[in-house]
Amino acid sequence: MIDDYLDPVTARLLREAFGGSRINIPKQRTGTAWTRLCDALGEDRAGLVVRCFGGESLAVPMSHDGKIKDVVLALRKEGMSASEIAKMTFPVRLSERQIYRIIEADKARGTTRNVHV
Repeated sequence: MIDDYLDPVTARLLREAFGGSRINIPKQRTGTAWTRLCDALGEDRAGLVVRCFGGESLAVPMSHDGKIKDVVLALRKEGMSASEIAKMTFPVRLSERQIYRIIEADKARGTTRNVHV
């Protein structure tokens, strides 16, 4: 959803700073929430977030690059369960559901062999 309203750089910075959490977006350019946004994004980009989402509680998705997807798929091909992968990838906070989405997207492209664990 944030990609529909924000430019790619602002969306990436928002994910890097707040990914995997819900944040309250202030209606005004004041207060602690505004300061946190400015610290993470800079004032101009924080202003864009406030214009688009002001007054909302925004669930910010995790930032995933291609490397983590490659790691997930490699571990799955080795026969590891989604639960085990989630534990191994804890530093990037992937849930089992996100791991299954990565696996299913790869299956849809036809590049993953079926592994039953």
